[in-house]
Amino acid sequence: MLLVLVAMIDSIGGPQRVNNFLTTLDLPSISHKNLKAMERRAGQMIEDYAEKSMANATKVSFDTEMR
Repeated sequence: MLLVLVAMIDSIGGPQRVNNFLTTLDLPSISHKNLKAMERRAGQMIEDYAEKSMANATKVSFDTEMR
């Protein structure tokens, strides 16, 4: 859900447009402080995934090279 929200913020065009969109849907807006907190958490999740992916690719490459 978190990554979807951050992607939505980026694709719609920023926090103000997201809040306008949410208001149109009769949903409560998201405060700037909460948006920044979500962005930080999403960024950490992306970095963790990238590190795991890189470690896996390195291991596969090493195993392939050693055969």
